[in-house]
Amino acid sequence: MAVSEFRSLVNSQVEAMLAAGRHLHPETFDDVSERSYRAFPKRWADQVRIEFVQGLGSSGNLASESAIVEQGHDLSGLFLPADRSIGRRPLIEIDARSFFRMHFTAFHELGHFLQRTDMDCYARLFSFDDRAEAKRFEESACNRFAAEVLLPDALVRSNLTPDGVVASDACRLFLNAHFASRQAVARRLAEYLPKGGSVSFFDMRGRLAVRAFASGRSEYGADPSAFEVRALTMLRQGDKDELVMDGETLGSGGAAAGRISAAKSRFAKGYGVFVVVS
Repeated sequence: MAVSEFRSLVNSQVEAMLAAGRHLHPETFDDVSERSYRAFPKRWADQVRIEFVQGLGSSGNLASESAIVEQGHDLSGLFLPADRSIGRRPLIEIDARSFFRMHFTAFHELGHFLQRTDMDCYARLFSFDDRAEAKRFEESACNRFAAEVLLPDALVRSNLTPDGVVASDACRLFLNAHFASRQAVARRLAEYLPKGGSVSFFDMRGRLAVRAFASGRSEYGADPSAFEVRALTMLRQGDKDELVMDGETLGSGGAAAGRISAAKSRFAKGYGVFVVVS
């Protein structure tokens, strides 16, 4: 399946998921405060049991064959569908050790719930003959759904510069978002890039937390590319918080033609770095 066709199907699925979610609990999508982990479990208690836990490694539900687990670069969430034969309600478990990430995970897992319970979403999900492709589709739709709830289009566009996405846009969007992690910002902004573009975020130790591509694919924990290493080095050795350059400026090392930008996103005791290739 062509990338453009896959993305179109994902977009249609996300629209259906948003419609289904709004039908059940519109306040979750209309009121920013309702997206907080404090309001979330109580609001959705009539549909699905939601539990925040200190780590999922010891969860007894991991052994269930029907469990859908979000791992990324580590274990962060789990969705367990209902099983009427044993009287089990649907369950979402979320690792609560990261304030920002748990919000994204909560809506990612809610995306699984909506895809498995809304008839239109369910039909689209199980229209794939290839189960691996269906799994990729489901996960892509959940990621896209969570990103759009936490970072709606109007908010994203209000934080973009007129001449396209650059790394400083990612820093600004993170500061203006309420519950979105830097990883969620990277995945969301990648949707606004041309084909071949990517948004990466490196933590305070210079490790890749996520690299999100315009195609919808994401990588976690991979080695930095040659041009990312060069951009990170130039940013850290200089006295500026951001830089923008043409791809050719980085010289050899596999950098594609186009613009490359990097910007520091500050923590309390240091900073991470967004790198955008567009």
